[in-house]
This record gives sequence, C-alpha cells and structure tokens, in this order.
Amino acid sequence: MTTDDGVRSRWGFVGGLAGGVIGGFTWVVAGGVVAHAPAFVAGGITAAVLVFAAALAASARLPDRPLGVLGVTILAIVLLDGVFLAFLLPRLPESATGLYYGTSRTAFASLRPLLLAASIAGVALVIVDLFRQGRE
Repeated sequence: MTTDDGVRSRWGFVGGLAGGVIGGFTWVVAGGVVAHAPAFVAGGITAAVLVFAAALAASARLPDRPLGVLGVTILAIVLLDGVFLAFLLPRLPESATGLYYGTSRTAFASLRPLLLAASIAGVALVIVDLFRQGRE
C-alpha cells in the first residue's frame, strides 16, 4: 500500500471498502423495494453509510492495520446482513417475476452460504492481522 516515493496510498483501500459495503447492502435495498418495505430500503442505506464511515475512521486511526480493518468491516457487514436477512426473507414473495426476476425468497436464501464464507474470510483477515502485529 505504498507508492514509489514511499507515501502511503489509501485510495485503493478506501475504494475496496466502498465496494464491499455497497455490494454487501445492495441486496437489502433491492429486497426492500421488492417487499414494498421502505424501512428496509432506508435501513440498508443507513447501515451502508454507518459501516463505511466507521471503516474509514478505523483505517485513519489504524493506518498500519489494513487487514484488521478490512476483516472487522467484513464481519460487521455479515452481521448486519444476517439481521436484515432474518427480517426481510419472510416478507418476500415465494417467486418474483418481471422486473425483479431473481429477487425471490429462494434467491435471497442462497445468500446464507455466501454470508458464511464472508464471515470465515473476515475472521481469517483479523487473525492474520493479529499474527502480523505480534511479529513486529
């Protein structure tokens, strides 16, 4: 994460955080639209903004620990996505057709293995960061 002159570059890291947060909460907003539940739309947007702001603040405070910040950010996204999924899934129709094809209850249920994989990746990043800190 350094440029040729040794100055730390945060733009790539910040872009990665933004992409992860946007990708993590887009389905909440889309699901809220399909379920005609504005609370989920607003909740998804609010959660994305709060997680991104917290990740940005953490990366500014801990510039030497990008893996830990990324891991904790992933875990926060997974935790909030799990909560949203538990409340949103029962509100979705069994099968949706037309404009929102692919946003049915069964399509969203397939997010659970993805959330599990992301949580494992987040824990792994935090552990790697802790081991790296212990060696320094």
